[in-house]
Amino acid sequence: MNQSNQDHPYKPAKFIEADWRWYIEFHVWDEIKGKLVRKRFSKITGETKAEKRRNGRRIVAQINKMLADGYVIKKPEDAIVPENKLTTLEAFQMAVKVKVAGGGKRTQQAYESCYRIVREWIDSAQLYGLPIEDFEQKHVFSFLDWLKEEREVSNRTRNNYRDYLKSLLNVLMDRQIILTNPARNVGKLKTKSTSHVAFTKDQQAVLEDHLRRNDPHLFDFTRFIYYAFLRPVEITRIQVKHIDLENRLIMVRAAMAKSLKQQPIYIVKPLCELIQDMNLENLPDETYLFSRDLKPGDTQLHPNRVTERHRAALEATQLYNGELTMYSWKYTGACNAYRAGMDIKTLQAHLRHHSLDMTEIYLRSMGLRSEKELQDMEW
Repeated sequence: MNQSNQDHPYKPAKFIEADWRWYIEFHVWDEIKGKLVRKRFSKITGETKAEKRRNGRRIVAQINKMLADGYVIKKPEDAIVPENKLTTLEAFQMAVKVKVAGGGKRTQQAYESCYRIVREWIDSAQLYGLPIEDFEQKHVFSFLDWLKEEREVSNRTRNNYRDYLKSLLNVLMDRQIILTNPARNVGKLKTKSTSHVAFTKDQQAVLEDHLRRNDPHLFDFTRFIYYAFLRPVEITRIQVKHIDLENRLIMVRAAMAKSLKQQPIYIVKPLCELIQDMNLENLPDETYLFSRDLKPGDTQLHPNRVTERHRAALEATQLYNGELTMYSWKYTGACNAYRAGMDIKTLQAHLRHHSLDMTEIYLRSMGLRSEKELQDMEW
């Protein structure tokens, strides 16, 4: 509910304990924009949850006192305020409205979908207040790389989002909100190349040996990808309360999953033994399995930190080639499970694919399925 100080409305600060991040949110009057704007504060210190809560509530009280006393974002005196002082998200929202107004239903759906995905990336990268004039080519690449790593899109889909982004930025150029298009020199990926690259047996053996000896916590992290086919971002969100060893299940909540659906993952024997060795029964339910330094803790880990650490391991073993990634553990696990005799229906369920056709395409992209059909044929 809006409240008001001497001259302007505001929304009081509140402390939010989200699964993915703790932060303080409030709305303050912006004299430059002439409206309420949302602000978020996420630098909440504390060694324990209780300490962070105390510090968070103290900051909330301080912010609310400032708001009640008349705090606003002031317009500098005698300053010319550029009209394009928009955040990146606000600018894209405006550009989408322009594209939707001039197109049909398919155009509307495409650009609104693009906006939702961009908003999700901004949220993931914590770029809420990035001014649009500071949006650079590195951000375009960051967004497109995030699509490949976190959402596992095909090269074709990645290229489509590149085109949507470039078109939206052109709208902003036409309106002189930005001077150049940061996506203008960002090329497309070859659509014939596959994004599903698994480790060979030798590569798997070399990397596993390296991780066991030099980074055992990262090795444990990769086992959740290899055996449970979980995405790295999903693993960073797993807490003790999501593990059911009695029924051998990992409960992937809707907010944790790419599909936004709650889905249980069966814990196969090797992963079950690893989880038992973690002694989770001695930890609070809210503890993340992988926190600081990939050890159990009360702070959610950003998946980029794990990606960087895994890439360093690839480089250390001279396996880094631009194709092998942390996701290669998932592809390798799927290939090895199929070769070990897992039927395609079970594999579909474990991969959480919505159809058998999707699993068929997945396997064929890695050179499987066809081999069993052709190995005994003659012509």
